[in-house]
Amino acid sequence: MKKILTIVLLLLAEKGFTQVLVQTKNDAGSGLTSGFFETSVPVNYPTNTSGDWWHLIDVRHTNTANNYRMQFAGRFFDQNLYFRKTNNLPNTPWSKVVLETAG
Repeated sequence: MKKILTIVLLLLAEKGFTQVLVQTKNDAGSGLTSGFFETSVPVNYPTNTSGDWWHLIDVRHTNTANNYRMQFAGRFFDQNLYFRKTNNLPNTPWSKVVLETAG
């Protein structure tokens, strides 16, 4: 868990020194570039996503012929976080990351 959060923070820190461009990506299993994305028409996102706005952090393999990616996704309206590594399978199931809240 700490490793996953560390990776996300490192990715965000790296992007913090440059302008972050958020693009639209409706299908989480498509596209050739890494980046920060959003959508209100989610396809291939975690289950029960119809009609909701989603964030997606997508880190792709440098060889665009491969569909190897590490992805983090979350809805705009809750604190749930989902993770998956596609390993050349764009329909790989998502895993919900279990988080603890302070207090």
